[in-house]
Amino acid sequence: MKINREAILWYAIQYDGDWKKIGNAIKAHENYSIIHYPYAYITIMDDAYPDAFKRLRYPPWIIFYQGDINLLKENVQRKLYRIRIELYKEYNPSM
Repeated sequence: MKINREAILWYAIQYDGDWKKIGNAIKAHENYSIIHYPYAYITIMDDAYPDAFKRLRYPPWIIFYQGDINLLKENVQRKLYRIRIELYKEYNPSM
């Protein structure tokens, strides 16, 4: 299924980021309007979208960001793993 980034932006704004509603809109080929959005974003359809996010059960359709998007590609899996370990330690102090 090929969907363009403008449609994903429109659905994300219209459905307030609701993953399931955005997915349903994409599946139903709902009409959308092209809007000017002043902030940086990437969608799941973009080459810059991190591969590690694509492997999530519910990957974000769109990522709004500030700064260097390339930082997401640098060892994302290792960083996510470290975050999981830190959260586990926080909730399991005996570790």
